[in-house]
Amino acid sequence: MRRHQGFTLVELIIAILVLGMGLVMIAAVFPAGIAQQQFSNDDVLGRVVADHALSVIRSKVKPEDFGTYEQFYLLDARSTGASGQLELPYRTVGGTPTRGVPGDWSWKRPGFVFDDPNTPFDEGKIDVFSWEA
Repeated sequence: MRRHQGFTLVELIIAILVLGMGLVMIAAVFPAGIAQQQFSNDDVLGRVVADHALSVIRSKVKPEDFGTYEQFYLLDARSTGASGQLELPYRTVGGTPTRGVPGDWSWKRPGFVFDDPNTPFDEGKIDVFSWEA
């Protein structure tokens, strides 16, 4: 009996199954890569958009429109240092002591938190660009 050249049907089916599984595995990697690339774009472009928005706000809004830092700091306006200047106490922000500067227009104004259990009607927070959000 003479042997025919070529592949048998079983060999072709096995080859197609192996090739198909390989393609499915490769195709499964692409959505994860696309999602990761989108997150990277969001991280990079989000900061650019936020910086642009802040620069637009700073160009259109003057500090006088909101008042000064010390007006939002809940401190006694009579507390002055040796120089006669108004001194702001240290605040801890993320474990780092931070001192305000009189007349500063900071984006890190503290929020007002009312949490006295004796007066439940004053619960809430006034949050204007604060670090205590």
